[in-house]
Amino acid sequence: MKDNIDLEILKQFVKINVTKNKANTRYGVAVLLLVLLNCAWACKTVHAIANAPNEDTVFYRLKPSLFDIDKYLWNSSLELLRKKKHTWNRRKVFLSVDETHEGYTGKFRKVINWIFGYTQKRGETGSFRFLVFALVSFNQRLVVRAVPVKIGQDTNHIILETAEEVRNKIKYKCVLFDRGFYKSELVKMLQDANIPFIIRAKIPKKISRCYDFAKKADGEIYDFQNVPVNLVRIRDSNSRKYGFLTNLPEQSWQSISSWYKQRWDIENIFLACDGIHLKTNSKKIELRYFCVVFSLIIYNLRSNKKIQKPLLEFCLNLIDYLLYKLKFITLTLKPPNLNIPGFSLIIQHFN
Repeated sequence: MKDNIDLEILKQFVKINVTKNKANTRYGVAVLLLVLLNCAWACKTVHAIANAPNEDTVFYRLKPSLFDIDKYLWNSSLELLRKKKHTWNRRKVFLSVDETHEGYTGKFRKVINWIFGYTQKRGETGSFRFLVFALVSFNQRLVVRAVPVKIGQDTNHIILETAEEVRNKIKYKCVLFDRGFYKSELVKMLQDANIPFIIRAKIPKKISRCYDFAKKADGEIYDFQNVPVNLVRIRDSNSRKYGFLTNLPEQSWQSISSWYKQRWDIENIFLACDGIHLKTNSKKIELRYFCVVFSLIIYNLRSNKKIQKPLLEFCLNLIDYLLYKLKFITLTLKPPNLNIPGFSLIIQHFN
């Protein structure tokens, strides 16, 4: 059983404690963690997985604020980054930025400032949005921060703040953005702060007609809504036209296309975390935020290992090892009752 997971990994995970201990607590932190891991592994709600502690008990114990959740992910990421800093420093590292959407299927209420009207899947009436920052370096990925986005919120200052904080910890080549961040205010802010960036440019007919697109990258100064910035143009092997806004020097332009492809790693992170996402029907942004960050932390812990197994298998190993340790530690006051086949037989080892 000990071969399933690194002890240091488990220690880092258990260290992230967002529960409030009460004098009459019946369930320890380890039990709550076990319940949440099983919910993530099955991609279901606490109500569907656990009879005891029930959903109300688990969520009553979870009393994190938005600031606390942000701090937990940021601190745990820095700890993992510190342990692998020598590995990251030997690579070409990029900071990828993108939004992920958490679907909402309840009655849509515009008065809720966190629920957007955009829907991704059938049956959804809205969605919560989270701005995610991840360090990517080819086959190495680490989520460093995730921030909930409110309707009408200006996220430019969050991007600038995070980019500067990460730069103080590790040197990265540039920050990567898709066309959703094609904004002159963001471009000016990044240029003023001397933060290198690549933003996928929208190519209207005006740009397409006025400029040539060749297989060799070329560019010039472009007046982007009164903000001068380099517009680098290139055409791929399928004759598709691409434009990139950047403040990188000209000698780096030939590499922009290959560097920008690293941005897809953050999409792979979202895809992987969808399989272990902790479900909830709550409208509370704190619980929604916690569910997103919970899956991202599991992803980070898995990515910290030399040999990376599938994320579901890693989550299952966490569950197995936590059950194994619960027989020898006193973090639990009462064993859980989970709706999992054969779980009652496992509980007999507690007695």
